Amino acid sequence: MNETTIETLVRRLDRVERENRWWKVASAGALLLLSFVFFLGATWKAPIEVRSNRFVLTDKEGRQRVTLEMLSNEMVRFAFYDRTETQTLSISRKLPTR
Repeated sequence: MNETTIETLVRRLDRVERENRWWKVASAGALLLLSFVFFLGATWKAPIEVRSNRFVLTDKEGRQRVTLEMLSNEMVRFAFYDRTETQTLSISRKLPTR
């Protein structure tokens, strides 16, 4: 083997070792990130209650189908809608005052 062949092999080996080092660092970082996401998700607790003045249920196309809402401090309404978002049934009630 002549000197240029050995130099070529050394350069190629150096390049392969650098690429190997990069892949090791990248895979360790990805593993660390996935571990963090996994353990964060495992420790996250869903809220016990949800509070709002208005709830809207929609169908798969995003059309409003049911609403539950506070109209005022004394009035609540539960309403159903058809495919064209026309109200078909509404139940309202005045809340008792204390």
